[in-house]
Amino acid sequence: MHWIANPGITVDAMLIYIHGLATETIPFLNPSDSDKAKTKPPDPRAGPESCYLLPPTPKKGGVAPKVSKKTNMHLIVEFGLQLLHMNLKRSKLSPSNQQHLRMLDPFIPILMDSLTSKYTKVTVVALRCITWMLRYPLPSISKSAFRLTKILFKILHTHAMAGAAKGANFDIVVSCFKAVTVLVRDVKQHMIDEKQLQVLLTYAEEDMHDHTRQATAFGLLKAIRSRKLIVPEMHDVMKKVAQLSITSESPSVRLQCRQVVLNFLLDYPLGNKLKRHLEFYVRQLNFDLETGRESSLEMLATIFSSFPQKTLETYAGMFFIPMATRLVNDESAKCRKITALAIRSLLQKLWVEKRDELFTMATHWLHDDKPAHQRLSSQLCGIFVDAEEAGFQRRLDDILPQMQEHIKPDGLQKDGMSAMETDVTSMEERHTDHMLFNLLSALAKMIKHCSIIGNKAYTDTLNAIWDPSNLIFSIRTPGCVWFRPSSLETCLLQNNQTSLPGPC
Repeated sequence: MHWIANPGITVDAMLIYIHGLATETIPFLNPSDSDKAKTKPPDPRAGPESCYLLPPTPKKGGVAPKVSKKTNMHLIVEFGLQLLHMNLKRSKLSPSNQQHLRMLDPFIPILMDSLTSKYTKVTVVALRCITWMLRYPLPSISKSAFRLTKILFKILHTHAMAGAAKGANFDIVVSCFKAVTVLVRDVKQHMIDEKQLQVLLTYAEEDMHDHTRQATAFGLLKAIRSRKLIVPEMHDVMKKVAQLSITSESPSVRLQCRQVVLNFLLDYPLGNKLKRHLEFYVRQLNFDLETGRESSLEMLATIFSSFPQKTLETYAGMFFIPMATRLVNDESAKCRKITALAIRSLLQKLWVEKRDELFTMATHWLHDDKPAHQRLSSQLCGIFVDAEEAGFQRRLDDILPQMQEHIKPDGLQKDGMSAMETDVTSMEERHTDHMLFNLLSALAKMIKHCSIIGNKAYTDTLNAIWDPSNLIFSIRTPGCVWFRPSSLETCLLQNNQTSLPGPC
């Protein structure tokens, strides 16, 4: 294949040579007239060559078989098609060059005839060439699209049966799927019919679970999606793709599944069915495996950044509450981090009125009797500050007094409790410590983004928060190294404050 890199051979000369190889019309491939003239027919007037009646003794080894140049001619054709494929693959032929297009157009009938060859390698190379040439605006493609589609589906029917795609058949199946993918995606002049689409979806559904053919399956689904082809079976296939995006062990497969489902949700007119697809990923927030929960969160985060604002407004409550609970209930620190980022992304896409509604819900939990709910509310306050930044200023009059109320000293664990009561109290204290830490973090974010320090409107509230007798200056849970008396000062230092402010 070094000929392709040879600057002395022009593309036109190369295509002429390849055409001669593929059509078996090169002079040296056929016997010349001089060779034929050497073999003269026997003269009937001539006498016998030997006067003996008995034939000569047979030589050892028997009669030498006759040799025909046609026997291995398929190797020459295969070589020519490989040259064509390498030129196409290395971009030697430009779709915008009219001379290249005129010279490539005659290859379409040749390639279509090669697709029905009895030699597997010839068929494979022809499929690879067809896959590339379908991207070119060739007149023969428009004329032969219907016949080409029938040939490709016949190849799939013959070679893509269950258990048949092995060895040489595997190359045919993969190459054929790639050709069909490009045919569906790029040949706008031709549209496959409903029955053919159903067949393709069946093959794609089977190949999704075969790691050796998953890439072609996802490519085919993306091609079908790009043309917005729709049949009733499409919804069932997308449900299985969504399930695979959660249950698959391979990160790359989960990613491709999420991409296919996201494009399906964005491009197809689903109507009321959209809610069922969204609810599926919300339910997966409770999936047993961390990888499944992580995939669900990443899908939701992608939905928040991709969906139109009107749709997110409609389903904001359905997203917000289940995701908020995972901030406390999820055992994985990575999942909790992704959840916080996803909630912030959702809040940034919502209108102010909808955010106010969700913020009211979050602060309502701060007054709940359960420490876990208070912990959740305090963390949500910090996420709201991250999402709104300077826009959070209008909430300070409401949230700062509530923060002051929850950092006042309360009753510590009482003596004489049973072991069970002690364990329950210990867990509640841990939730309280998390709540206090979240309040500190939220306050530091408010100081960074809002005008608090030096504002006389908040003087009394801040002095009460920074009172040394408050819980934020005590250690509640033994061994809780992330909660120390200097936590507030650390947060302030991170936000360009040199030290704890004195009384305002």
